Amino acid sequence: MTRSRRLTLVAPDAGESLAYAVSEQREAPLLARLAGRGTTRLAWSRRLPGIALRPWQRGLLEALNVSSSIGGSAALSALGADLPMADASCCLHAQPVHLTAGLDSVTFATLPAQGRASAAEHEALTATLRAYFPVDGFMLHLAEREWFLSTSRALQIETSTPDAAASNELQKTMPGGADARVLRRLMTELQMLLHEHPVNQARAHAGLPTLNALWLWGAQPLGSERAASLPAAFAEDSFTRGVYRLHGAKTQPVADAASLIESLQESALVVVPATSLENLQNDWIEPLVRGLAEGRVDRLDLVLDEWHVVVPRWALRKFWRRALPIAQWSATS
Repeated sequence: MTRSRRLTLVAPDAGESLAYAVSEQREAPLLARLAGRGTTRLAWSRRLPGIALRPWQRGLLEALNVSSSIGGSAALSALGADLPMADASCCLHAQPVHLTAGLDSVTFATLPAQGRASAAEHEALTATLRAYFPVDGFMLHLAEREWFLSTSRALQIETSTPDAAASNELQKTMPGGADARVLRRLMTELQMLLHEHPVNQARAHAGLPTLNALWLWGAQPLGSERAASLPAAFAEDSFTRGVYRLHGAKTQPVADAASLIESLQESALVVVPATSLENLQNDWIEPLVRGLAEGRVDRLDLVLDEWHVVVPRWALRKFWRRALPIAQWSATS
């Protein structure tokens, strides 16, 4: 019996690239053609507060047939990054963001790729945070230029992803739950710590958004539910590594699309960063579609943040189906 070769491509931060393409009225012909011939749906809303997983992470778990109760983004990412969290009852991402105070509200902004901290800026901010922690039972951890906080206290809290915070009124996405005041106080103190930091003074002088707050999110402990089996995974991000490590499995390094297709014998998953929509199409989607047309892949699933595009091999023959530009995807949800 021939095994189905379903290939799932997960592209974290693809939503930013898609939104930019729409705002700049840029076309993505290949992606539009796939969306038109296959099925496209808004599968994992980024607007929902109180969720400990980003849209692409929920899409990845769905592709693996793993329940979202497996754990939050922070605990799984910390596991994948080999951080010492054995005694931690609560783990959080501490993600730098930019807050802008208005007349009667505060606006939240995630940082675009060109506005994120440089290596030197990250090092300087890390030195300041290390001098500040531990505080109130929270410990600071650093892995792959990401900050995590952990505490042995079993806090009853709900946190929201940066995607949700950027898509809603900020107050609706602030930490909730019985112990919310603990996190809210800590976030205020960290904002004061970063406000006049030399890194932010230099960024403001250069016209860059300041890194004036840390968004604490991803707080959900590891659960006990496990999937029966997982497909081969080619990924180097800490979250995917953590999911596989929790199942006693390992991910493999990401090479390139051609090598992946050449070695594909059964279903697999690959996670690649969406540095730009053009690069994503040229480096990955285009060669994967060739593999689909040649019969090396039976079905292609694209997890582009909140969007799920499914293209079985036979759908490529629907030449009469019109392309579906990204700007029109909302009409299919």
